[in-house]
Amino acid sequence: MIESLLDYRGNVQFFDEELIPPKQDIIDILNVVHQKMPHVAMKWLYNLNLLGPDDWEDKKKMAVSGFCGLREKELYYRTIDILPDKDIKHLYKVYEKWRKYQREELRNDIAEPQPDDPDIYCFNEQVRAPWVIAYRRNSEKYETHRADIQIGNHSMLTALLALQKGYDVSFCSCFIFRKEFEYKMWKDKEPIIMLTLSIGYPLLPRRTNSYGSKLPPHPNAGQEDRPSLESVIL
Repeated sequence: MIESLLDYRGNVQFFDEELIPPKQDIIDILNVVHQKMPHVAMKWLYNLNLLGPDDWEDKKKMAVSGFCGLREKELYYRTIDILPDKDIKHLYKVYEKWRKYQREELRNDIAEPQPDDPDIYCFNEQVRAPWVIAYRRNSEKYETHRADIQIGNHSMLTALLALQKGYDVSFCSCFIFRKEFEYKMWKDKEPIIMLTLSIGYPLLPRRTNSYGSKLPPHPNAGQEDRPSLESVIL
């Protein structure tokens, strides 16, 4: 059963925004994981935000700030002391045009240099799913490794239970959290969001730009980079 769920999962990038899983289904899944997932010394070293249909504004900001493109472009947005408003508006402009093409025309090329900015290729649209779980550390510095392990365990167990209920799921860890985006769920100096898990129904046909996914437009791209099991075992 678990193997078939893993075979189906493909880190879908586009979710149906009209078909919305009931909130109680999501709460039930979270409750199962909360009650049954083991925690070392009964320490919960993470927090999470549950973003639903009403949190579209924050989810859109995550999508806009989660662009994929040239490394130099990403570093600029991450490291500049003060991010000018014109640069944020530029991202929104590029994003809205890319999103319209991808959702309405179902283009084969999800990632390609954008007409208004060739340094930007695509955006992590999966964070606009009906339900998004956003994880952050809640630990002292010496326990951050355990916090990351717990976030990984929690998100994967949650994903499997969601898949079992017939939903699609997608992970994302590519964001640029800055105060200039004015998130409601996150404020400057707070622990950043480390990972999101999106849950919902896929926009058909299922597509993704995720490297190594089974889904089109580039199914199994990167599988040749998968190391052999023998090379992993010490």
